Amino acid sequence: MGVKRYHVARQAMSPSDSFLQIHLRTDNPKDGQSASFDIKTTEAVDTVIYQVYSKGVMLNESTATVVDADRQRFNGTFFVTPNMAPICRVLAFYIRPTGEVVADSLSFKVDSSSEHQVKLSYNRPTVKPGEDVELTVTARPNSVVFVLSADKSLQLLKTGNDITKDMLDAELVKYQYGSGGGIQWRYMSMCGWPSRFGGVDAFGVFSDANVKFLPEVLLDQEPYSKRRQGLPARTQEMSIPTDMDEDDRVDQVRTFFPETWLFLAIVVG
Repeated sequence: MGVKRYHVARQAMSPSDSFLQIHLRTDNPKDGQSASFDIKTTEAVDTVIYQVYSKGVMLNESTATVVDADRQRFNGTFFVTPNMAPICRVLAFYIRPTGEVVADSLSFKVDSSSEHQVKLSYNRPTVKPGEDVELTVTARPNSVVFVLSADKSLQLLKTGNDITKDMLDAELVKYQYGSGGGIQWRYMSMCGWPSRFGGVDAFGVFSDANVKFLPEVLLDQEPYSKRRQGLPARTQEMSIPTDMDEDDRVDQVRTFFPETWLFLAIVVG
Protein backbone atom coordinates (compact mmCIF):
# COMPACT_ATOMS: atom_id res chain seq x y z
CA MET A 1 0.00 0.00 0.00
CA GLY A 2 1.41 3.37 -1.00
CA VAL A 3 1.80 6.27 1.38
CA LYS A 4 -0.60 9.15 0.78
CA ARG A 5 -0.20 12.73 1.87
CA TYR A 6 -2.60 15.58 1.60
CA HIS A 7 -2.60 19.28 2.33
CA VAL A 8 -5.54 21.63 2.69
CA ALA A 9 -4.60 25.08 1.40
CA ARG A 10 -6.31 27.91 3.23
CA GLN A 11 -6.59 31.47 2.03
CA ALA A 12 -4.62 34.02 4.03
CA MET A 13 -6.65 36.90 5.41
CA SER A 14 -5.90 40.62 5.75
CA PRO A 15 -8.34 43.57 5.85
CA SER A 16 -6.04 45.52 3.51
CA ASP A 17 -4.97 42.53 1.38
CA SER A 18 -1.40 43.04 2.57
CA PHE A 19 0.68 39.92 3.05
CA LEU A 20 4.17 38.75 3.96
CA GLN A 21 5.84 35.41 3.25
CA ILE A 22 9.02 33.80 4.59
CA HIS A 23 11.05 31.40 2.45
CA LEU A 24 13.92 29.41 3.94
CA ARG A 25 16.99 29.41 1.70
CA THR A 26 19.20 27.11 3.77
CA ASP A 27 18.44 23.40 3.40
CA ASN A 28 18.46 21.34 6.61
CA PRO A 29 20.04 23.93 8.95
CA LYS A 30 22.46 22.49 11.49
CA ASP A 31 23.99 24.00 14.59
CA GLY A 32 27.21 25.83 13.86
CA GLN A 33 25.91 27.07 10.50
CA SER A 34 24.17 30.23 9.33
CA ALA A 35 20.54 30.01 8.27
CA SER A 36 19.33 32.40 5.56
CA PHE A 37 15.79 33.21 4.51
CA ASP A 38 13.92 35.56 2.17
CA ILE A 39 10.97 37.75 3.10
CA LYS A 40 8.57 38.94 0.42
CA THR A 41 5.80 41.52 0.86
CA THR A 42 2.93 42.55 -1.39
CA GLU A 43 3.59 46.26 -0.86
CA ALA A 44 6.56 48.57 -0.37
CA VAL A 45 7.70 48.38 3.25
CA ASP A 46 10.24 50.47 5.13
CA THR A 47 11.15 47.99 7.88
CA VAL A 48 10.56 44.28 8.50
CA ILE A 49 11.40 42.82 11.90
CA TYR A 50 12.17 39.14 12.37
CA GLN A 51 12.50 37.15 15.57
CA VAL A 52 13.87 33.65 16.16
CA TYR A 53 12.21 31.41 18.74
CA SER A 54 12.89 27.95 20.12
CA LYS A 55 11.23 26.17 23.03
CA GLY A 56 9.24 29.32 23.85
CA VAL A 57 12.27 31.61 24.16
CA MET A 58 13.21 34.43 21.78
CA LEU A 59 16.86 33.86 20.85
CA ASN A 60 17.37 36.52 18.20
CA GLU A 61 15.74 39.70 16.91
CA SER A 62 16.88 41.88 14.05
CA THR A 63 15.81 44.02 11.10
CA ALA A 64 15.70 42.32 7.71
CA THR A 65 17.91 43.69 4.94
CA VAL A 66 16.31 45.26 1.86
CA VAL A 67 17.47 43.54 -1.34
CA ASP A 68 15.53 45.34 -4.08
CA ALA A 69 14.62 48.93 -4.99
CA ASP A 70 10.88 48.29 -4.69
CA ARG A 71 11.33 47.44 -0.99
CA GLN A 72 9.24 44.30 -1.36
CA ARG A 73 12.00 41.72 -0.86
CA PHE A 74 14.15 41.35 2.23
CA ASN A 75 16.74 38.94 3.53
CA GLY A 76 17.62 37.72 7.01
CA THR A 77 20.44 35.58 8.42
CA PHE A 78 21.16 34.19 11.85
CA PHE A 79 23.60 31.73 13.38
CA VAL A 80 22.12 28.37 14.38
CA THR A 81 23.04 27.25 17.89
CA PRO A 82 22.41 23.92 19.69
CA ASN A 83 19.71 25.42 21.91
CA MET A 84 17.57 26.01 18.80
CA ALA A 85 17.03 22.26 18.37
CA PRO A 86 14.84 20.41 17.66
CA ILE A 87 12.53 23.07 16.17
CA CYS A 88 13.29 26.69 15.40
CA ARG A 89 10.70 29.26 14.36
CA VAL A 90 11.23 32.49 12.44
CA LEU A 91 8.54 35.13 12.96
CA ALA A 92 8.58 38.17 10.66
CA PHE A 93 6.23 41.15 10.69
CA TYR A 94 5.76 44.83 9.91
CA ILE A 95 3.19 47.41 10.98
CA ARG A 96 1.23 49.41 8.42
CA PRO A 97 0.43 53.12 8.99
CA THR A 98 -3.11 52.11 9.96
CA GLY A 99 -1.74 49.98 12.83
CA GLU A 100 -2.44 46.67 11.09
CA VAL A 101 0.20 44.01 11.67
CA VAL A 102 1.23 41.89 8.69
CA ALA A 103 3.04 38.73 9.75
CA ASP A 104 4.18 35.26 8.80
CA SER A 105 6.08 32.50 10.58
CA LEU A 106 8.02 29.46 9.48
CA SER A 107 9.20 26.51 11.56
CA PHE A 108 12.05 24.24 10.57
CA LYS A 109 13.89 21.33 12.09
CA VAL A 110 17.40 21.85 13.44
CA ASP A 111 19.70 18.84 13.30
CA SER A 112 21.91 19.01 16.35
CA SER A 113 23.78 16.67 18.59
CA SER A 114 23.20 17.12 22.29
CA GLU A 115 25.08 20.06 23.73
CA HIS A 116 25.78 17.96 26.80
CA GLN A 117 27.56 14.73 25.88
CA VAL A 118 27.84 11.72 28.19
CA LYS A 119 30.47 9.05 27.55
CA LEU A 120 30.71 5.50 28.89
CA SER A 121 33.82 3.32 28.94
CA TYR A 122 34.90 0.00 30.47
CA ASN A 123 38.31 -0.93 31.87
CA ARG A 124 38.16 -4.38 30.22
CA PRO A 125 36.74 -5.22 26.79
CA THR A 126 35.82 -8.81 27.77
CA VAL A 127 34.98 -10.42 31.10
CA LYS A 128 33.71 -13.77 32.29
CA PRO A 129 30.74 -14.39 34.58
CA GLY A 130 31.66 -13.57 38.16
CA GLU A 131 34.48 -11.18 37.25
CA ASP A 132 34.47 -7.48 38.11
CA VAL A 133 34.34 -4.77 35.48
CA GLU A 134 34.70 -1.04 35.99
CA LEU A 135 32.34 1.38 34.24
CA THR A 136 33.50 5.00 33.86
CA VAL A 137 30.96 7.77 33.22
CA THR A 138 32.26 11.06 31.82
CA ALA A 139 30.05 14.16 31.84
CA ARG A 140 29.95 17.76 32.96
CA PRO A 141 30.44 18.46 36.66
CA ASN A 142 27.28 18.15 38.78
CA SER A 143 25.49 16.20 36.06
CA VAL A 144 22.95 13.61 37.20
CA VAL A 145 23.45 10.46 35.12
CA PHE A 146 21.13 7.45 35.17
CA VAL A 147 22.74 4.13 34.29
CA LEU A 148 20.61 1.14 33.36
CA SER A 149 21.84 -2.25 32.20
CA ALA A 150 19.44 -5.01 31.24
CA ASP A 151 19.78 -8.47 29.75
CA LYS A 152 20.01 -8.36 25.97
CA SER A 153 17.17 -10.88 25.69
CA LEU A 154 14.80 -8.00 26.41
CA GLN A 155 15.86 -6.33 23.17
CA LEU A 156 15.42 -9.31 20.86
CA LEU A 157 11.76 -8.74 20.06
CA LYS A 158 11.21 -5.02 20.56
CA THR A 159 12.81 -1.92 21.99
CA GLY A 160 10.41 -1.75 24.91
CA ASN A 161 10.52 1.49 26.87
CA ASP A 162 13.88 2.74 25.69
CA ILE A 163 14.32 6.51 25.59
CA THR A 164 15.15 7.61 22.04
CA LYS A 165 16.19 10.93 20.53
CA ASP A 166 12.80 11.23 18.82
CA MET A 167 11.10 10.93 22.21
CA LEU A 168 13.31 13.68 23.62
CA ASP A 169 12.63 15.92 20.61
CA ALA A 170 8.88 15.43 20.95
CA GLU A 171 9.11 16.38 24.63
CA LEU A 172 11.14 19.51 23.90
CA VAL A 173 8.61 20.62 21.30
CA LYS A 174 6.06 21.01 24.11
CA TYR A 175 8.02 24.04 25.32
CA GLN A 176 7.24 25.68 21.98
CA TYR A 177 3.65 24.54 21.44
CA GLY A 178 2.44 23.67 24.93
CA SER A 179 0.93 20.37 26.02
CA GLY A 180 -0.28 19.65 22.47
CA GLY A 181 3.22 19.85 21.04
CA GLY A 182 3.25 16.15 20.21
CA ILE A 183 0.46 16.67 17.67
CA GLN A 184 2.32 19.46 15.90
CA TRP A 185 5.54 17.44 15.92
CA ARG A 186 3.90 14.45 14.25
CA TYR A 187 2.02 16.64 11.78
CA MET A 188 5.12 18.58 10.72
CA SER A 189 7.27 15.45 10.61
CA MET A 190 4.80 13.79 8.22
CA CYS A 191 4.29 16.84 6.01
CA GLY A 192 7.97 17.72 5.84
CA TRP A 193 10.09 20.70 6.77
CA PRO A 194 9.95 23.65 6.84
CA SER A 195 6.39 23.92 8.08
CA ARG A 196 3.80 26.68 8.23
CA PHE A 197 1.68 25.10 10.94
CA GLY A 198 -0.19 28.14 12.24
CA GLY A 199 -2.93 30.63 11.52
CA VAL A 200 -4.07 32.20 8.27
CA ASP A 201 -4.12 35.71 9.74
CA ALA A 202 -1.84 37.84 11.89
CA PHE A 203 -3.68 36.85 15.06
CA GLY A 204 -3.24 33.15 14.30
CA VAL A 205 0.45 33.59 13.45
CA PHE A 206 1.23 35.26 16.77
CA SER A 207 -1.03 32.98 18.79
CA ASP A 208 0.59 29.87 17.36
CA ALA A 209 3.99 31.31 18.26
CA ASN A 210 2.78 32.13 21.81
CA VAL A 211 3.74 35.77 21.27
CA LYS A 212 1.68 38.61 22.73
CA PHE A 213 1.37 41.98 20.97
CA LEU A 214 0.61 45.45 22.32
CA PRO A 215 -3.06 46.44 22.20
CA GLU A 216 -2.34 49.58 20.15
CA VAL A 217 -1.90 47.55 16.98
CA LEU A 218 -4.43 45.61 14.93
CA LEU A 219 -4.08 41.84 14.68
CA ASP A 220 -6.58 40.69 12.09
CA GLN A 221 -8.55 37.62 13.11
CA GLU A 222 -10.84 35.58 10.91
CA PRO A 223 -14.36 34.82 12.18
CA TYR A 224 -14.36 32.12 14.83
CA SER A 225 -16.76 29.94 12.87
CA LYS A 226 -14.17 29.59 10.11
CA ARG A 227 -11.23 28.74 12.35
CA ARG A 228 -9.98 25.19 12.23
CA GLN A 229 -10.58 23.39 15.48
CA GLY A 230 -7.94 20.70 14.99
CA LEU A 231 -6.18 18.44 12.54
CA PRO A 232 -8.30 16.20 10.32
CA ALA A 233 -8.46 12.69 11.69
CA ARG A 234 -9.81 9.37 10.51
CA THR A 235 -12.93 8.21 12.31
CA GLN A 236 -13.32 4.60 13.35
CA GLU A 237 -16.13 2.73 15.08
CA MET A 238 -15.18 1.29 18.43
CA SER A 239 -17.00 -1.15 20.65
CA ILE A 240 -16.72 -0.70 24.40
CA PRO A 241 -17.23 -3.70 26.67
CA THR A 242 -19.88 -3.13 29.30
CA ASP A 243 -19.93 -6.48 31.09
CA MET A 244 -16.67 -6.01 33.00
CA ASP A 245 -17.02 -5.95 36.76
CA GLU A 246 -14.91 -3.72 38.92
CA ASP A 247 -13.68 -6.77 40.84
CA ASP A 248 -12.17 -8.21 37.65
CA ARG A 249 -9.74 -5.32 37.34
CA VAL A 250 -6.74 -6.34 39.41
CA ASP A 251 -3.65 -4.15 39.42
CA GLN A 252 -0.46 -6.19 39.53
CA VAL A 253 2.57 -4.35 40.82
CA ARG A 254 5.86 -5.83 39.71
CA THR A 255 8.64 -5.72 42.30
CA PHE A 256 11.18 -8.26 41.00
CA PHE A 257 13.30 -7.48 37.93
CA PRO A 258 15.79 -10.33 37.44
CA GLU A 259 16.74 -9.17 33.93
CA THR A 260 17.89 -5.76 35.19
CA TRP A 261 21.17 -6.08 37.01
CA LEU A 262 22.32 -2.48 37.17
CA PHE A 263 20.30 0.63 37.89
CA LEU A 264 22.09 3.64 39.34
CA ALA A 265 21.59 7.37 39.65
CA ILE A 266 24.95 9.08 40.11
CA VAL A 267 26.18 12.65 40.28
CA VAL A 268 29.31 13.37 38.26
CA GLY A 269 31.61 15.32 40.52
